[in-house]
Amino acid sequence: MIENKSRIEHLEKGLNLTPEELARENMLLEKATAIYRRIENFVNANKDSDDKDYRGAYVKLPEGRKIFFPFDKLNNQVKIWRYHINEGERNYGDSCYILPTCDCGFVCSVDIFLSDKDKIELRVSEKQTSNTQRLTEEQCQLFENYLIRLDEALNAMSYDFEATHNEENLTQYAIARNNAKRCEDEITRLYGNADPKTVVLPSVKAAVDWWIGAIKAPSRDGGVGDDFNASVANPADSISFLTTKVTDMQLEIFGNELSRRLMEQLRRGLPARIDFEYNARSFLHDALEEANISDARLPYRTSMTVNVDSVQLTVAGFQQEIFKEDQTQKGQQPIK
Repeated sequence: MIENKSRIEHLEKGLNLTPEELARENMLLEKATAIYRRIENFVNANKDSDDKDYRGAYVKLPEGRKIFFPFDKLNNQVKIWRYHINEGERNYGDSCYILPTCDCGFVCSVDIFLSDKDKIELRVSEKQTSNTQRLTEEQCQLFENYLIRLDEALNAMSYDFEATHNEENLTQYAIARNNAKRCEDEITRLYGNADPKTVVLPSVKAAVDWWIGAIKAPSRDGGVGDDFNASVANPADSISFLTTKVTDMQLEIFGNELSRRLMEQLRRGLPARIDFEYNARSFLHDALEEANISDARLPYRTSMTVNVDSVQLTVAGFQQEIFKEDQTQKGQQPIK
């Protein structure tokens, strides 16, 4: 408790700004706040009902400059980038972050390139404790000029519906919902009205077959040095590595459990990913445990991503696709 109290007292003192310094920062903060509210009002007046599925709105400024305004009130940070304080030919530019939140106060942070290589970060905050350095008179003037020019640029801003409604801008909830719908559609296409809980997609079957094959023919060929590293990390399993026997019944139990868990993930629209470094985790671990199979039989440094229509495998950094649905097969009659 004493340590926390000392820390709080230290933060409250902050940089001990003079009244003049504090007045300058408040002036800059007022300009940044006005910019934020102006963008907020513009977005609220132009967004449509579909925007709830997206992380935020994109607003265009002249010459390809952009603004990102998040819809999530818990992360209300406006990002403005490629607005140059020094006009020049380059692919990157200055950026401005404006963040009003209850926990850290109203903050405005600007990265300004004084040349192609030299960059400074200027920051003002409602709480003095958020600052890491005092702003000089010259820096305050540079900051003010930036905000003035940015405010003028907002006169030409326009709502970018195409960028806002891009798939890369979807929320995690919307992505999961769309993936779940895609999985349901694929199940219906392949299996008709069969109970989704009783079917296994071809991609999942290919993934499970690969792991069963790895168990049947155990190999430590997971990259240079893995044999030694795994022996040190898991000596007990290393001793029994070659002598462990696996029955067909164990493999069937393992396959059924892993298939069930992978299908549950896909039906929820969640990533179905299997990672195996030097020991099994998550549903790979559960399937091995259910079948009483040692994970020492599996190849180290292996990861797999299972999608509705494809499976990507990475072993020791080398990637390959072990399953890809033939798109020409789409539209065929359901599997009986």
